[in-house]
Amino acid sequence: MIKISAIKIQRLLKESSLLCHSGKLTEATKIYQDLLKLIPNHPEVLGNLGTLELQEGNTDIGVSYLTQALKKNPTEINF
Repeated sequence: MIKISAIKIQRLLKESSLLCHSGKLTEATKIYQDLLKLIPNHPEVLGNLGTLELQEGNTDIGVSYLTQALKKNPTEINF
């Protein structure tokens, strides 16, 4: 597995969030999927990717990602 710095993770999370807010969901999803390969248990990545999947109509995978996110961070109210 490739190591990724916390700074780079935060930069990519911010970039993907900005893409979401500007309606570029496909680009944001790609970043979240890439991040998930590098940090598979990151609750923010799981939660955001789950939300995007739900928005795209992919209910099963969206719920799966959100469930995983909640298991990792059960107190996160945004999930």
